[in-house]
Amino acid sequence: MRTIPLGRMPGHTSKAAKPRQARPAVRRQWAAVALATVALAASGAGLAAHAGQQRTAELVTVATTSLPAGTLITPSDLAGQEVLVPGSAPRTPSDTAAGLVGRVLLVPVTAGQEVFPEDAVARSSGGAMRQISFGLPLSHALAGALRVGDRVDVLATSGSGSGAITTVLGRALAVTAVTLPQGGLSAASDPSIDVTVACPDSETALQIANGAAGQTIWLDLANGAGRPDDPGTYQLSFSG
Repeated sequence: MRTIPLGRMPGHTSKAAKPRQARPAVRRQWAAVALATVALAASGAGLAAHAGQQRTAELVTVATTSLPAGTLITPSDLAGQEVLVPGSAPRTPSDTAAGLVGRVLLVPVTAGQEVFPEDAVARSSGGAMRQISFGLPLSHALAGALRVGDRVDVLATSGSGSGAITTVLGRALAVTAVTLPQGGLSAASDPSIDVTVACPDSETALQIANGAAGQTIWLDLANGAGRPDDPGTYQLSFSG
């Protein structure tokens, strides 16, 4: 039996085989690969452009440890930290640590959290906000549950019966100090306590001073309260 060399048939001249055309399915696969490559290239270009965007360093103030509301801020409670922000998105930097030291923290913060100027108020008069103190019965001040850092509405009631009128003297004012009687809460059945609040303007302070002089003062807890839905003055009226 004779052996027939591959590629040669008896009586035929060997010719180079023509290249086979790729099947349609294979062509579709190649096209998909090409499109994916183009998409990856475009994505890479976008990331490169984003990475090359101008960024600036801003100094912010953060808490070095977790601090509860009512904390008198000391230098060791705060530290400066640089953060990178896009140049196209400017932001208002927080106050410096020096500007916050000696103020009373109104909200709790955790270690590493940024502390903003509005998170604290001045401890004494002459700071960034006016403050005023007044006395009122314990039962009118949340029965003793009032704490430094709370936000309260100050209400004043005059008259009695159907002629009583209650007016809002100040809304969402920050409590900066609460002074209990020296004898403790058991000194009397309803002892008087002193409360200090920060006022946004002199008119609010004047309204509270005037109300405390001749009206009955109440405190309404307003922590996290939304937009008020009352007109600011209430008078009971009878029809008949």
